[in-house]
Amino acid sequence: MAFSDIALRALKDVVGDEHVSDDPVICQSYSRVQWTADGCIQRSQLGTQMRPTCVVLPDSTEEVQAIIKLARGSTGHR
Repeated sequence: MAFSDIALRALKDVVGDEHVSDDPVICQSYSRVQWTADGCIQRSQLGTQMRPTCVVLPDSTEEVQAIIKLARGSTGHR
């Protein structure tokens, strides 16, 4: 399932625009890559997409709880 503009807007509504980014450069800085002695193994070599679609930086427990509720609601799990 693709990440939607609606989901991005919902996250921004919870934590504020300044605490959510879908900028590829910012997201890349939060991605997981494996570093080796001769350099970095690229995500394509790992066989999976490792860069997050967006980065969310909540400031409070309440914001974390609201994000979890959004995530559960989007998957149908309760």
